[in-house]
Amino acid sequence: MSEPQPRDGGPELSISWRRLEPSPALVSIITERAQRLGRFHPGLLRLRAMLETPQSAHPRSGAEITVHLHLDLPGPDLDASASVRHSDMAENAVLAVDAAFAALERQLRGHADRLRHAQDMRLGPEVAHGTIVELEPELGWGMLRADTGEEVYVQRDSLVAGHWEELRPGARLRFRVRQGEKGPFATDVAPAGR
Repeated sequence: MSEPQPRDGGPELSISWRRLEPSPALVSIITERAQRLGRFHPGLLRLRAMLETPQSAHPRSGAEITVHLHLDLPGPDLDASASVRHSDMAENAVLAVDAAFAALERQLRGHADRLRHAQDMRLGPEVAHGTIVELEPELGWGMLRADTGEEVYVQRDSLVAGHWEELRPGARLRFRVRQGEKGPFATDVAPAGR
């Protein structure tokens, strides 16, 4: 068991070897790949890596090498494994480490995307302010110009305060901008003074 120290905000790392001699070159590769995981997700806690060969393997036979990775996160943990069998034992180990980390990175990116999406759903977009530039009161829709210059579609159902009939071009509103199939639209619309 070797325990390199984490660098640059990466996870705490432990490496274990089963029926394999520890390799400084593999420790270096695993340490570097572990540090790169931090770019996908903040707050990685601990990464455990285990490299093993089957019990009946001969050290020079080019036996199968399996790498198991277990990543402790706040929330659900992630696991990835990869096995490689070619004629060269050292090459097998590097290929198995690379394949296991590639699988773990895919899982971690998906996990981080799901967390960002959940955060966006809880908080929603920031409140924007803008002015009514066009209004069709009878049809129940209009266009706003956000203070950022963005043109935003608005409809009667999006109004959460005030009365649609009282709105006029030039009136100031506060709202949240969401992206729809046809472009940006306003939600949670209210007169800016309320």
